[in-house]
Amino acid sequence: MTSRHATPTGPRSAAARASRRRRALAVTGLSVLAALAAGTAHAADGGLVTPASGRVTGIVGGHCSTPGDGHGGVDVAAPTGTKVIAAAAGVVSIAGTQAGSESYGTFVRIHHGSRDRTIYAHLSAVAVAPGQEVLPGQTIGYVGSTGRSSGPHLHFEYRHDNVRQTSINAGFTCRKDVAMCTVIPGVQLAGEPTSVPLSVMAAPELADTRPDAVHALGTDDAHDHEGGVDPVTD
Repeated sequence: MTSRHATPTGPRSAAARASRRRRALAVTGLSVLAALAAGTAHAADGGLVTPASGRVTGIVGGHCSTPGDGHGGVDVAAPTGTKVIAAAAGVVSIAGTQAGSESYGTFVRIHHGSRDRTIYAHLSAVAVAPGQEVLPGQTIGYVGSTGRSSGPHLHFEYRHDNVRQTSINAGFTCRKDVAMCTVIPGVQLAGEPTSVPLSVMAAPELADTRPDAVHALGTDDAHDHEGGVDPVTD
């Protein structure tokens, strides 16, 4: 005797299940597209969005495992090769490595006018070149563990008038997962034209090179070793 709760079989039931899966995927896809659209619209309007998906292991002011250690950005642990996007529209001034910035490893710096810039460090590879204009949400590189790093992660900074801003902490919570292209609340760029003076574009990004304690960390605790105030010249 067949139970009335048994799963139907046959061509029709298989087609029905496939149809339900397609509808579910379509809804999921629309949700992702809607989130991306909302995030990029926010970034295009002068705000910032989160540049990668992963687990937060540090915020401006301290790593999650060592709060108050003077950490200068946000760390997001993710597998090597995870996509990194531009947090807002701007012009790339550095894409690769640079003498004096060894602790950042391979990194991208984007200027958003002459007063604001974002930095994306420890990348495994870059997908942009200096002088290139980028749009919010555009892929600029991929997560890695280059430079002074304890494991694959993205080190993200937002600077205004060359001062690291703690305001981006509003979009990140220690030891919690974050999704790429999520709006960072309360951050508004200066709103200047994208064009940046050549003297500002060409200036180096000198990361702090002071020794830091080496921690025995798991993958979720991957972070960098570059706390304190760095001698940036621009």
